[in-house]
Amino acid sequence: MNTGRLVLLFTAFLFVKCVNPGSGEKNKESEGGEGVTNVTGIDISEWQGNELANPNVLDGLSFAICRASYGDEPDSKFQSNWNTIKSKKIIGGMYHYYYGNLSYVEQANEFMRALSNLSSTDLPPIIDIEDTSFYNHCNEPDQIKKLTAFIQQIETRSGRVPLLYMNLSCGNECLDSDFFTQYPLYIAYYDTKIQQPPVPKGWVNKGWVFWQRTFSDTLDGYLNDFDVFNGTREDLLEFIKNSNK
Repeated sequence: MNTGRLVLLFTAFLFVKCVNPGSGEKNKESEGGEGVTNVTGIDISEWQGNELANPNVLDGLSFAICRASYGDEPDSKFQSNWNTIKSKKIIGGMYHYYYGNLSYVEQANEFMRALSNLSSTDLPPIIDIEDTSFYNHCNEPDQIKKLTAFIQQIETRSGRVPLLYMNLSCGNECLDSDFFTQYPLYIAYYDTKIQQPPVPKGWVNKGWVFWQRTFSDTLDGYLNDFDVFNGTREDLLEFIKNSNK
């Protein structure tokens, strides 16, 4: 494990306490009560039918993440969404929806085309590992090996330590190894009434960095995934800094 990743993981470990809403950031959602971080954002994709035609819908958010690619194809709304995010001068992020049945090399090439737009002050690359595209096949020969190679390619070619997005079952049953658990966790767990999400067993001592709390947040007439960061805005900037290798 290199020094840069050690620093990043130590920084992520420090974010196990969420801040009290009211520390200066506009809090888009306070339903979870005291203790829920107020550093909030959304993630969007062509699949949800989302295009950020009105940049003002991002007002009050700390970050916005858009799907850059899925499998070996680009998201058709990516460039438009990315341009809108950057026009608002908020922190941007990109994710790739990984398919276990496709070439990891072609997927890495497609994601890297979008990542050429990423700056050192944006979120690190996000790798979306889901049930239908990977978890249901993770016991098949070479699936773990191919995902490992994909992550290594993205990390090496982008010069950033990526975030891994997953749910509990995928994390516990497919990704519980030293290789995967060295990366910061972006957990999908849909419950807006709790203050901390459960995490896969490999991340219990490390904690989560991003939490997708709901997939039914409405913004500009569209349903979006609503996300929170586990810390203050200053913590987020430090996390981003440490993700650069």
